[in-house]
Amino acid sequence: MDPRCRPLALDGGAVRWIPFLRRDRVGVTARTTTNAMVPGAVEGPRVSRWMVPTLGVEVIERYPHPGQGFTQGLVVEGDLVWESTGLYGQSTLRCYRLGDAVLQWVGALGDELFGEGICRIGCSLWQLTWKEHLALRWCPRTRTLQQTVALDRHGWGACRMGGVLVTTDGTDELVVRNAHALCPVRTLRATAAACGSDPIGRLNDLTYARGRLWTNLFRTPFIAAVHPRTGQVTDVVDVTRLTCDHVRGPLTCLNGIAALPEPGHFLLTGKQWPYMYRVRFTAEPG
Repeated sequence: MDPRCRPLALDGGAVRWIPFLRRDRVGVTARTTTNAMVPGAVEGPRVSRWMVPTLGVEVIERYPHPGQGFTQGLVVEGDLVWESTGLYGQSTLRCYRLGDAVLQWVGALGDELFGEGICRIGCSLWQLTWKEHLALRWCPRTRTLQQTVALDRHGWGACRMGGVLVTTDGTDELVVRNAHALCPVRTLRATAAACGSDPIGRLNDLTYARGRLWTNLFRTPFIAAVHPRTGQVTDVVDVTRLTCDHVRGPLTCLNGIAALPEPGHFLLTGKQWPYMYRVRFTAEPG
């Protein structure tokens, strides 16, 4: 494990704020925050005791990362990339063409919202928030906010799996939700069968492809492949070769994964990384 990528725990406090809308921004009732309030303030246990990589990564192409934002989630539609960025006072929803060096559009969130994972399903683009217990529903065609919906837990990652959404909250749990109001349908726990079904936590951004939920493990150089029915981790991808090039501090970790239209291809990036990578996962780890 890259020593600069230790997994950190998330504080378990929960708050509920009342949303309001103002011109081109999303806000909540007044509250004092700082940019230091980010997930992972307290160190947690290492994951290396069960983490035996089974897959490696092959870089197919490198792209610029427009804006070099604090990446929290990615969605790719053709060559159009939607990205959610975080940090209080800096959170956005943005889009750009894959391969371009400039942003096509940016929508700012209110200073009291910390942007998290995103998911496109139907005509809606859902954006989670961290501790605000809110999800934002955007119209990707008009690029306007349509609705805010209460969530029952923290928001971290989000992806579409068929006709439902799957979300993470930084623990070992994945919540399957309906596509309309994000109501929970069922919950599964990510486990490592090789270690007595130990729970696998720090689940962050994720995507669904090839019958698996592929999720970044927060502040590690690993991606876990989770079976969507059993929760069993069937594969672990080691992307240390990418993280070692970019991790320069506790906040610049791997985050951002999206399945690409080409079978077996994924788009990876990290918080404030200058580049994004088209990759495929290989049978040889490391």
